[in-house]
Amino acid sequence: MIFKSRILFRKITLLLLPLLLSCAFYIEMSVAGSRTSPYINILKDELIDALIKDNICKEKITCRKKIQMQGAGYSKIYLNMYKQTDTFLASYVTDFFIKKGLKITKGTPTTLSIYPKSLEYYMELKYAFGNNEYLTRLTLNKGKNHAL
Repeated sequence: MIFKSRILFRKITLLLLPLLLSCAFYIEMSVAGSRTSPYINILKDELIDALIKDNICKEKITCRKKIQMQGAGYSKIYLNMYKQTDTFLASYVTDFFIKKGLKITKGTPTTLSIYPKSLEYYMELKYAFGNNEYLTRLTLNKGKNHAL
């Protein structure tokens, strides 16, 4: 009896394994090939230019390292800053987005979240289902869809 159940288990596993692998590759390809808004890079570049102009950063490379900003989205933009304990910088970025964000993105809904710890910290399993441990969260033009 045990022998038959092992054979059945192996057959089911061998049949399901290719299906599971193909689903995993499909998800990875669909995420990798998804469109991102061109406004994300424009926002980052304008922010960095403003930081340099106001002498908060000296050059673009150091500014990019300082803000550690990641972006995603197309019809709605999501920007996250990680490892930010500098409340002055967080306030400056938030103020920049309030004053210029919607103008730069032409009204595209934008959410900015600023986190005090590194991205790797939030990638742990305990944060996989959401996290409220942000320093600042700003949502502009919530609920409105403005495609390009």
